[in-house]
Amino acid sequence: MDIPQYLGIGTDPGYTLAYIVTESTAGTHHTIDLAHTFVKDRMVLLGFPDILFRPKNAFVSLLNKQRKTGADVVLGLFESANPHKADMVDIDEEGRVQNIVIKPQDTKLKYCWAIAAWTPAFSKFLHQFLNKKERKKRIDTGKTHREIFIGDVILDAVKNGFSVQSVLFADGKYIDIGTVPDLRKAIMENLL
Repeated sequence: MDIPQYLGIGTDPGYTLAYIVTESTAGTHHTIDLAHTFVKDRMVLLGFPDILFRPKNAFVSLLNKQRKTGADVVLGLFESANPHKADMVDIDEEGRVQNIVIKPQDTKLKYCWAIAAWTPAFSKFLHQFLNKKERKKRIDTGKTHREIFIGDVILDAVKNGFSVQSVLFADGKYIDIGTVPDLRKAIMENLL
């Protein structure tokens, strides 16, 4: 409950906030879809509460790319020092997402996505993805079964013809403060 205490109800001009209190879900994709009723007709900006990033105006860049290209989804890409903890992204020379590799043990990919913007078309796709019972909790990777991540849903959208673009923040920085060592690193680098 520390986020509602910090942010309040959105009394600043220009935005309002609503909170959904929930039990544990099957994954981030399920948690995001809980807001479907509220966001189904709106542009969605996704950031994670335990991921810090720079530049601070990165979402503006994602929105500008979406307006320019008409993409269904735009991912904010950052260089990853820990690919085994990230959704690594393969893009073409135009910034179109070709593939997403979830937490690879070994990869030549350099960039992961840490933030996203998407249109109502992708919100609908996500909602329909979750309504397919066989895809609710686990995904068959060919070797094992693992939890489904939101990156899996985005990749499925790519495979289904959705336009998924990216903005590369080559001079940007991101850090996942979900672990004590990374939280310490964020404090030492004055990212908080």
